[in-house]
Parts: sequence; C-alpha cells; structure tokens
Amino acid sequence: MEPDRGWVAPLDTEVPMVDSETVRLMKELSQRGWKLKRIARELGVARNTVRHYVRDDASAGLQKHIACRRLDEQQRAEARRLLEGPAAGNAVVVKRLLCEQGVEASVRTVQRAVAEHRQERRAAQTEQTYLDFLDGLLREEVGSKQRKRIAMGIQIAHFPSHKTLDDFDFGFQPSVDRKLVMELATGRFVAQADNVLLFGPPGVGKTHLSIGLGRAVVEAGHSVLFVTATALLAMLARAETEGKLGEQLTFFTKPKLLVIDELGYLPFEKRSAHLFFQLVVRRYERGSMLVTTNQPVTQWGQVLGDEMIAAAILDRLLHHSHTIVIQGESYRLKHKKRAGLLGATQRG
Repeated sequence: MEPDRGWVAPLDTEVPMVDSETVRLMKELSQRGWKLKRIARELGVARNTVRHYVRDDASAGLQKHIACRRLDEQQRAEARRLLEGPAAGNAVVVKRLLCEQGVEASVRTVQRAVAEHRQERRAAQTEQTYLDFLDGLLREEVGSKQRKRIAMGIQIAHFPSHKTLDDFDFGFQPSVDRKLVMELATGRFVAQADNVLLFGPPGVGKTHLSIGLGRAVVEAGHSVLFVTATALLAMLARAETEGKLGEQLTFFTKPKLLVIDELGYLPFEKRSAHLFFQLVVRRYERGSMLVTTNQPVTQWGQVLGDEMIAAAILDRLLHHSHTIVIQGESYRLKHKKRAGLLGATQRG
C-alpha cells in the first residue's frame, strides 16, 4: 500500500512504497494483458506506480524518495517568491530553480503550493477593488449632497450677484488685508458669533467682498442672508406697522451670518435707528453680522439720527469684531478712466 499522503519524507531517504504482494499482482495482471489504468484502478494505486514496477521491473521494498509531495512553509514562501520574481509566473521555472537549491518537487507540487497564495491575492484584490468602488460611491454621494447644500444656501442668501473672493483684485486695493480676508473665509468667525465691518468710500469693492465672504461662509456650512440697509429698515418698519415686528426680527435673527450692505448711504429716521438697535441687540453674541458702510464710526450718530443709539449699536458691533478699512480708487471710475471718460486725477 502507498504511504499516507499527509506524511512527507525528507529527501534522499528510503521509504516503503508498495508491498511485494501488490507488486506481484501488478506484474501478473500486466502479463494477462491488462492496461496500466485498469491495474491501477483494480489495486487502488497510482498509474505511475504501476508503470514504475511493471515497465521498469522494479522490486518491492524500499524505494528512494526523490520528490516530496508537499513543501514546508519556508519552501512554499520561496516558491511564491520565485514565481513572482525570476520565474515570472512559470511553475516549470520555479521547479528548476527550487531544484538548484536542493529542493526536489514536481511542477504539480509547485502549482499546489502557490495556488493558495494566488487565491488569497485575488481575494484581496477583489476586496480592495470593491472597497475602492464603495469609497468612491460614498465620496460621490457626499460630494453631491454638499453641492446641493451649497446651491440651496446661496439661493436662500439672496446675493444680488455672483461674486467670489477669487475674483477680487487685491492688487488694485493693496489696503485690504488679504490674510485677514482669507481667515474670515474659513467661517470661524461665524462659529464665534464675531462681526465684520467693512469701511470705505463707494466703489472700492465692499459689496464684492461681502458677497464673496458670504459665499465662503455658505460653503463652510453656515446659513447666510444678504440684505441692503435700506431694504432691511423698510421691512422692519412695515412689520412694526402691521404688528409683526417680533416675527420680522426673529426672521433676521435666524441666519448665522446677516450681511447688511450700504449702511450710511442714506440717513436713518429716528424710529428706524431704534428698530436697527433692536435687531443688533437680538443678534449680539448669538449671530454674526457683516456690515459694509461708507461712513466712519465718528459719523454714525449723524447717519442714525441719534448719538446715544449710535453709540449703543457700535458698542455691540465692535465688541467682537474684525474691521477692514479700504482706502483706494473706485473700480467703476478705474474703468471709466481707461475708457477716457474721466481725467486721470478725478476721484469718485
């Protein structure tokens, strides 16, 4: 009988292959004209074993173990290394290279040794490919939701035009602190309920900066509402007349950032100043305000028509604030000068 296939003998050792009775039966059946395949099936041995004893006329007993049926872990690792390296995936070359190292193994043994490794690699590649696909799918889903959220936020903000910070010409307005603007664009000031005040004459880019910062705050994940000072006071006055002032103040208190553009271009009525003060009080340390104005703080008393109200409003706006003062030419006048419509020394 053949030895147990689970047992591997060291190379160059004598091992029992089949007993003498089995060898006698092989030769007898062969003399009767039986084919090797039929003899092997009848006696339960391998066809090569039958060929070895019948054709080579070998005797029973101990035979030299010239090729191990299994490779140990170290030999399998070496076979895999050779397969992926010098052998370039050719098992026959692996067998020859192993033989040069003193390891006798058949091509089938080599193939068996590396098959499991190949299956593991294919499984890992398949899993990685699936994980990459799933990761890409999730990224696309998150990106889609992000784009929809930003688009909705910009629509709700009611920006009057499409302007971004990338479009702002910092070179034309060197007085603008670009580093501060980029810091504000992160939206961190909104999380801290800080205010931003933009001072400067008409046409220097205050509205552009306010819209650009507003869009950046939307992209950072905060709600924004843009309104001119004239429209804001008109809505508050109408709400007061209709007995809905509380609702209107609540509406302007909800956004994380309220952008009020063009404060000071028209003087306030005294009642309007009181309404604006109520809004500032409601938002104080609860929500951020970004205010653009062409008037320095020393003139706010005249703009608001009440020195005490102006002082109270400025006290709250400036308490936690970032100020940007723009000192430069008007963009609109710059284009007119280029067109030759204005003299080179005329200012807006």
